[in-house]
Amino acid sequence: MHRSIRVLAMACTLAAVALIIGAPAASAHAQRHAGPIHMEIGFGTEPAYVGQPNSVQIILTEHGKPVVDLGGSLKIQVSFGGQQTELPLQANFEVGGDGTPGDYRAWFIPSQPGPYTFHFTGTVHGTPPPRPRSSPTGSSRTRHG
Repeated sequence: MHRSIRVLAMACTLAAVALIIGAPAASAHAQRHAGPIHMEIGFGTEPAYVGQPNSVQIILTEHGKPVVDLGGSLKIQVSFGGQQTELPLQANFEVGGDGTPGDYRAWFIPSQPGPYTFHFTGTVHGTPPPRPRSSPTGSSRTRHG
């Protein structure tokens, strides 16, 4: 009897470890493609909390290589409910230094819980960004802290 309990306990432990190790990390970042440009878009810090500094994060690659020379060619519009604001994107890296090349941020403080929509305008090396979608991946959510 004790042997079967030990075997069952061992089997449950191994199953739990396999689930934990094999489970991929969750990410609320949306993946978008526009021609040769790949975009990963979401909140810079997840989960996002009301009243806590955060950012819209966009990680840009072109043909698999980081876009490090965006300049001011791409802008972000953040919408919540009927309100919207346009924010500048800033490089969150130094070429040859700290940060992840291709990581750009638009800093803001979410003021209400709920869905925020991120809409990009402009171009990346002459390629316009994809149009926003109304699916859940087209917006990010905030929580109360």
